[in-house]
Amino acid sequence: MSLSIRRWTIASVLSLAATAHAVDLHVPAEYPTIQAAIDAAVDGDRVRIAPGTYFENVSFLGKEIVVESTDGPEVTIIDGSFLSSVVEMLDVDLSTSTLRGLTITHGRGFGPAPDITWGGGVVAEGGTITRCIIVDNEATVGGGITIYAAAVVGNIIEGNRSDNGGGVNVDSGTGAVIEGNVIRNNWSGYFGDMFEGNGGGLTVYLSDDIVVRNNLFVDNLATGALFGPNGGIGGGVFIEGSSFLDFSHNTIVGNSATQAGGGLRSASSTFTVSNSICWDNDAPLLPEIGASSPQPFVRYSIVQGGYAGSSEFVSSNDPLFVAGPFGDHYLAQVATGDPADSPAVDGGDPVLLPPDGTTRTDGALDGGVPDMGFHFPVPAFFRRGDANGDAVLDIADAVSQLTGLFVSADTFSCIDAADTNDDGAFDISDPIYLLTSLFGMGAPPPPPVDCGADPTLDTLSCGGSPACP
Repeated sequence: MSLSIRRWTIASVLSLAATAHAVDLHVPAEYPTIQAAIDAAVDGDRVRIAPGTYFENVSFLGKEIVVESTDGPEVTIIDGSFLSSVVEMLDVDLSTSTLRGLTITHGRGFGPAPDITWGGGVVAEGGTITRCIIVDNEATVGGGITIYAAAVVGNIIEGNRSDNGGGVNVDSGTGAVIEGNVIRNNWSGYFGDMFEGNGGGLTVYLSDDIVVRNNLFVDNLATGALFGPNGGIGGGVFIEGSSFLDFSHNTIVGNSATQAGGGLRSASSTFTVSNSICWDNDAPLLPEIGASSPQPFVRYSIVQGGYAGSSEFVSSNDPLFVAGPFGDHYLAQVATGDPADSPAVDGGDPVLLPPDGTTRTDGALDGGVPDMGFHFPVPAFFRRGDANGDAVLDIADAVSQLTGLFVSADTFSCIDAADTNDDGAFDISDPIYLLTSLFGMGAPPPPPVDCGADPTLDTLSCGGSPACP
């Protein structure tokens, strides 16, 4: 191909790019603080934060933007210095405002007085909080996070404390999502002025149409009020005055309450527990699942000691947890070298699809009849730039990318592979990058060059590449 044709091809693609890509605002390279970048952002922009510790309390200011790290939460920290909520996502849209890939710590909550606060780490009316580490925050309600109609997906939430909802509090909302999180070592007790201490890991209060799916609740504690018999219920989860919950594929293990419902406690709520495991929790009364009328309906689940309420297909057999790459609550399976299969393997509702992820220590995806309980995430393998999955980087991949951008993204099994420049977004810059690389006018795509997992934190989906079985 002649140089003039190459230039024409690239110029044609560039002509499509004028309005296709939102602005990235870089901290601290372009803006000294996260809040300064947010102040300058408009709807659709991304605030991208380099590794470091940022002593700030930031607000989205109602903007539909993405605030994210470039290198992951382990090295990118927002420290709120126990002044207020570390991050406020108020008046934001559920589907477009995103907080991603950050450690959020040392928040004290947002509220009218120091002893009446919500959301120590994050308080959110909408938006999505994902791939974050929420640690060592405090508030009277929702030590780690308080949400109303937001999505909390794929986070580690640990070591937070409050009166209610030590880890997460869903408060008087509709449509909130709690999915794919590890919620551990959080505490609810007498902290502010509320004298309750319920829901060490999670509290759902006066909320409807809530999804609580595929979470691991472990070693959370509800101790109750400083004086008197109030609180101390729902060590792992407390649900009050709520209905129409999708409560499924949760593993609730090793939680404690000083009164009742060491694992799960509900009051004045109507919902079903399905495909879940409740094991080795502790409380003086009803250590696994406790409820005042009406009791939850429990189905296709394992409950230590059984369940006295209305149920179907409930087992009291040991789930046979085993340690794996990311924790201690994988399921024993003969296929991975264990002496026996866990009774939770293929024990879920056969009508339902399993969550994305694995219960196996070798990382094999759950397929067919779903396993009960929490499914750990599994990284998908792909080749960077191989958008059509044929194991060859060529102009056909650029055509596939343009088709995905301007016709239908459903053509991809792995959008991550189409992110040629690895900036965490699939947009017009990706076919441009690929074409300049193919014609020798730019650098080759970043890793993975051969089949491998994405080394960069982002939320692009990848169901696996046909070229990387």
